[in-house]
Amino acid sequence: MVVVVEVASTVPLPRELVWERVASVAGIQHEMLPWLLMSMPRGTEQLDVDTLPVGQPLGKAWLRLLGVLPVEYDDLTVVEVEPGRRFREVSRMLSARRWEHERTLSSVDGGGTQVHDRLTIEPRLRHGAGATRAVGDGDLPAPPPTAGPVVRGARGGPLRARHVPPVTSRGDRTS
Repeated sequence: MVVVVEVASTVPLPRELVWERVASVAGIQHEMLPWLLMSMPRGTEQLDVDTLPVGQPLGKAWLRLLGVLPVEYDDLTVVEVEPGRRFREVSRMLSARRWEHERTLSSVDGGGTQVHDRLTIEPRLRHGAGATRAVGDGDLPAPPPTAGPVVRGARGGPLRARHVPPVTSRGDRTS
């Protein structure tokens, strides 16, 4: 089974400021709070999406429940970057043979930015083999009972939280 989840929202800030936040380790951390904390692979803690080596595996980024208990990992590989506009990560996870995350930022009228996320997830344990389902914001399928915590969570919490404006007009965290 392959699950595709897409969510888009508009942030009332210029694309450059939004990119600065969403492409940083601090921005990634903010998106996962309060439930998960992602520890970056050794040697990449100070990098951001613009400075990561493209196409090279970076190592395991551990996802820790409440910042303590390891519940999942993301064997990170960023395969495409268009600085200031788009990135695509294709990785393996404990619960997913393939985890693909593409984020695209587009300028919109009035100086805002549309943030569009597309996740393509192939869980390791199959449920309804051969099924492929593309879903939008209002049509999220129930995850299989064998899916790991991140695959289950991708249909709601963390992905939706990414679409709450995380920055002020100065680029500061809002909460």
